[in-house]
Amino acid sequence: MKFLNKTTLTISLFLSLQPTAHAIELNTTGFATIGYAQSTADFNYLRFINNDGTFKRDSLLGMQFNAKFSPQWSATVQAVAAMPQDTDKQVKIDPRWGFIAFRPHNEWLIRAGKLRNNLLMNLQNLEVGTTYDMVRLPSEVYGTLPTYDFTGLDIVKSWYLDDYDVELELLHGQSDSTYRYYVSDTQLADWQATAANPNNRLQPIYAGILQLLSGLNSEGNTYFWPLDVTTTGATLSLTDDSMNLFRVAVYNLKVDDPTIAQINGGKPVINLRMLSLGTRYQLPASVSFSGEYLLNSNDTSTNVDIHSGYVSLSKRIKSWQPYITYAKLWTMETGESASTKLNQSSLAIGSSYKFSTTQKLKAEISHVMLGDRVDLERFDTDASNTAFNVFSINYNLTF
Repeated sequence: MKFLNKTTLTISLFLSLQPTAHAIELNTTGFATIGYAQSTADFNYLRFINNDGTFKRDSLLGMQFNAKFSPQWSATVQAVAAMPQDTDKQVKIDPRWGFIAFRPHNEWLIRAGKLRNNLLMNLQNLEVGTTYDMVRLPSEVYGTLPTYDFTGLDIVKSWYLDDYDVELELLHGQSDSTYRYYVSDTQLADWQATAANPNNRLQPIYAGILQLLSGLNSEGNTYFWPLDVTTTGATLSLTDDSMNLFRVAVYNLKVDDPTIAQINGGKPVINLRMLSLGTRYQLPASVSFSGEYLLNSNDTSTNVDIHSGYVSLSKRIKSWQPYITYAKLWTMETGESASTKLNQSSLAIGSSYKFSTTQKLKAEISHVMLGDRVDLERFDTDASNTAFNVFSINYNLTF
């Protein structure tokens, strides 16, 4: 809560400097999700989903406070109560937003404070479930980022043309992130054997991993690695008169921590160079298409490029919006790098029902397919070469 206190103090000081002749507009909004999910697997998927069922994965409560000091100046604070990234044992209240905004005129917006990056189409509204129709956005894409938030500066320039609007967003800032990693007993034993073999090319890497794990907080076989991440990014988007959206984003996430040198050939910095492409397009007969592709290229000692993406079709039928979504996460390494190869995908069929502009009910069944190796940030087991189903139902509202 330290950040909220600092943000509140900053806003209070700013408020004291504003002219008293202009009335200050204050408003409060809230959003919530009550979400239940159950799988056919006996291991955890996305931290909490298994065959026992859980409300922990998707349920949350958020509040947002806005103050408009003048037509140009405003401030926003948002906090969310949900399961945090740095523990699986308790709900925490975390600040998501906390910034001051200056809009000199309609074509410029400058924000400073704690914000969310805009690498993917729905990152900035990720927790407001009424703003999209899927039960949850594909984890193969949205679950691959080390952090969503940053504290820094965000500048948006808009061009309002006759047939379409163009928006360019530039941002830079820093964030404290927690990387969550599950290590099975079998995997730990394999790492120990590799680290003890001086003739193995990967011996220094796994020796460094074991040394790193020994200094991290853990809950059972789950380790929590705190990291400092510096985010620099640019997003260019085009929206036409039919509200069709086309966007491209280029980001660099610099992970800087002395402990990284233990697993990165002595270099204390990892640069994650990310490229995303996205579109949301309206087809005939009330059918909508959306899709995103994300390339995560890095300069780690393994030099593995991670590809992920999804495509989704939906159709509006009165208050219903049925959809089908296919998502995939993969790498294309062979030979000595095959140990880092990822291959997992999912096929989801579901629908939302819109009670009003502030309420949606969603249900979905998805089939998750895993290849030779899985991303253990999402699976609390070595669940390679298997498949399972997940049933989810969510009630989303804003108030």
